[in-house]
Amino acid sequence: MTSAETRELGAGDAAARLRELLNQIENAATAPRSDPRAQQQLELCEEIEAILRIRSEARVSPPR
Repeated sequence: MTSAETRELGAGDAAARLRELLNQIENAATAPRSDPRAQQQLELCEEIEAILRIRSEARVSPPR
C-alpha cells in the first residue's frame, strides 16, 4: 500500500490494516537479510511506520 493510499484510509480502516500488518510481522519467521522474506518484512515495517506517522500527524494537525 502506498503512502497516498494509506492517507486515504479512514481511522477504522487504518486501524484494521495496522492490526493485519502487525499480525503478519508477529507470525513471520525470522529471516537473514539475504532472504527475500527479510525484504517483505522490511516492507511491512515501513507500511506500519507510515500508518503510525500519518495517524500521529492527524492528531497534531487541526482538521481542515
